[in-house]
Amino acid sequence: MGTGLVSLDSPLGVHGVFAFLAFLFLNIEAILVGLKLHGALKAISVFAGMVGLIFLVTMILVDSGTIDMSGSIGHGGVERMIAYPALIWMMVFGGYLLAKPMSSEGNRT
Repeated sequence: MGTGLVSLDSPLGVHGVFAFLAFLFLNIEAILVGLKLHGALKAISVFAGMVGLIFLVTMILVDSGTIDMSGSIGHGGVERMIAYPALIWMMVFGGYLLAKPMSSEGNRT
């Protein structure tokens, strides 16, 4: 909510702080929830969170001027690569939570 309430050109970089916190904890959530799961969903969860965290570090390095590795996807593309894997993971995990439980015979009840 903070990034939506505070404009990008706000003084003191408040928008950036809110964006950083949202991106960081969104991806940490995917990893930590994934560690509690089993099978393919565990791998998908951890992978989505790690991709987001890797691109978060990339964004920090690009914004600080340390390196320029955003390449052809640009600043906005790097930002999307932080959020999209975790957002897609949230939809998959939501479907998992809404699915009917399996019976002991392996058939859906």
